[in-house]
Parts: sequence; structure tokens; C-alpha cells
Amino acid sequence: MAKYILWTEIKTKAENAEWWGEQTDCKETVKIFDSFDTAKSEMRKTVKRVVKKCDFAPFENGEYEPLRGFCDSTPHLMPAENGEYELVIGTAEEGGVHALGEIIRKIVSDPDYFCEDTDLDVKDTDDANWNFAFVGNKDSILADYDYYGKTLKMNIHNMTDSAKPYYFIYEDTDDDGRVVNAISVRLLTDAKKKKSKPAEQPKSYETVTFGRYVQDKGGKTASPLTWRVLDKKGGMTLLITENVIDNLVFSAERDNKWENSGLRDWLNGEFIATAFDDEEREKIANVLPDDKIFLLSLDDYKKYFSDPKDARAGYSDYTRQKTSEEYQTNIQDPYAFWWLRTANETSPGYLCHVCDDGQINALMLSDSTDGVRPAMWVKTGD
Repeated sequence: MAKYILWTEIKTKAENAEWWGEQTDCKETVKIFDSFDTAKSEMRKTVKRVVKKCDFAPFENGEYEPLRGFCDSTPHLMPAENGEYELVIGTAEEGGVHALGEIIRKIVSDPDYFCEDTDLDVKDTDDANWNFAFVGNKDSILADYDYYGKTLKMNIHNMTDSAKPYYFIYEDTDDDGRVVNAISVRLLTDAKKKKSKPAEQPKSYETVTFGRYVQDKGGKTASPLTWRVLDKKGGMTLLITENVIDNLVFSAERDNKWENSGLRDWLNGEFIATAFDDEEREKIANVLPDDKIFLLSLDDYKKYFSDPKDARAGYSDYTRQKTSEEYQTNIQDPYAFWWLRTANETSPGYLCHVCDDGQINALMLSDSTDGVRPAMWVKTGD
């Protein structure tokens, strides 16, 4: 007999926490049911109860703030001439399209509500003035309020498949895209469909050792560096370190151009001089103008990491200790953040970087550090 697991997790940023990882205020409950009907009913009740009790925005007033405009008079999604949708001022009587907003509001407020309209069209907008993304169909609903970093996604409006997982997930992020508050109500099952695809496995990369750098706690002893092979062509091999090797400021002058960065000077100065011997340095090719060692660009990231999970990078003992000391907390996460060399075109003073989940985000340049994963082309004759 199939089992249905209702897993509820609420995270709130710890009081006076300076580092996003200090989300010690976490409440988690797990319930197991034998009946799908009982489990899904309890899930809807749990969503209503959790939302009602949450004391952080946007739930503190008992409503989901980004959707209020879709349920009231303004703004609304209206069909545009090009077949897309745009946000306009107007009530429902004047043609405002807010059916999806109503559905979400009812799901949050009424545990017995069930959406009978399974043929919902996908409607979305990414208007520069409102910063909404709003998508809905018979399988899932997403509301993304990018300006304030709030995202809600769910698929509990039509719970008819007992072999399917269901979820109600809310995340509130800071300016760097780090989660500070979150609600997660998930209904999982061990029931199986007749046809199921095996889970996709992470890509396997060839690795080599080349050069040496400090990796122990305290940074006293250099040891061989492990590099991941990303590409081979023309007798050369593109390498990137398997882990972040240090935590450094990109530019003390807060300049997001690679050619003006202090990190570029360090990689092609102190790092290349101390990490490699004369014979190894001879094998490193000049591919970028005047650079033997560099950071990957955003285009490189897109080319070599088809799955964001493949872009994740671990800590060394040295970088974990250094990061923990900088943020005054004990870093336990398996993966680190790391710099790319591409400036964020839409945000002056911001630089692209890779998050601990492998996704791309933009980080404002200040005196804060980020992980460093050197890359280089090495002459191998392959």
C-alpha cells in the first residue's frame, strides 16, 4: 500500500543574523498517511494554517502581497495586440484578467477549494515597471515578485494524481538572491506510475592534478590542485579547479570590468608564480590577451554547464575556514559561491557569480569576497 508523506518546513532568518546560512529558526514536521484523499485534505489545511500563523511578510497580514493587485483593482493582466499580456490599470468588470490570482487566493484561504478549470492558459508578464512574473496552467502556478525577491509556486489547485508529488513553496530572498524566509509544504508518495524515467545523473568530468596551493586549515601547507577538464581542442585542454581555492575581493575599486580587476592581477601575478614551477608555467597558454590564468565568463558557464548542478564547486578546508571566519559562522554547506568575470550589464557595479546551487546571480561589488576558481588552457598535445 502506498504511503503519503506530508513534510512541512518553515525557515525564518535568525535574529541579528549577518550571514544567510544562520537560519537556525527552522520548524519541521512530518506526517504519514495511508489514504491519498486524507493526505491531500490535510495538505490544504496545513497550507492555510501555516500561512495564517506566519509572522513575516508577505503573510503577516494574512494575504500574499504580490497577488493583491490581481485580486483587487490594479494592476491586471490584459491581452496586448501582439498576443502577449501586459499589466494595466482596471477592474475585473473593465476586463482585468486575474483568474489565476483568484485561484491562488482561494487555495490559501479555503482548504476545500478545488479548481475545476483544468484548461487554464499560460499567462505571464515581466513588465519592467511592475517586476511581476505570473504563470498558471493545469499543472502548476508561479507568482514571482522580483522587485522584492518573493516567489510562490504551487501545484495543489488540482490534486488528482496519487502518484504525483504536490507542493506549496514560498521563498523570500535578499538582494544577493539568498533565501532568508521560506515556507515549504510538500506531499510526497512512494506510489509509482507505470512509466517513469530514471533520474538524470550529474555529468562526470575527467580530472587532473596540476600545480599546488594551500588547502589545509590555516593555509600553511600547499598540496596538489585538482582540476576539472572542460574542453579539449587544438592540442590544448581547458581546466578549472574542482573546488574554490580561495575567497577574495574581485576589485578593491569596485570596478566590475575584468581587465581592471585586482583579482586578475593576483591570478596572473602572485598565484601563477607560487602555484606552478617553471615547467608547468611553460605549459599554460596565453588565450586571453596578457592572461594565462582567468575566470570563466558567463558564456563559458552556459557552454560548459548544461545543468546548473554541474557548476557547483566545493570548499577546501582552507576556504571553508576562511569563509567561516569572514562571516563569523560555521559554514556547513557543501557548495560555495564563486566569481565569473562577466559584468552584469543591467546593474552597474554588479558582477555575475555562481551560487551554491549552480545557478547564476549578480553580486554587488564591495569589500565582500567570493570564491575563486581559476581557469586556464594548458598545452597537452591532445
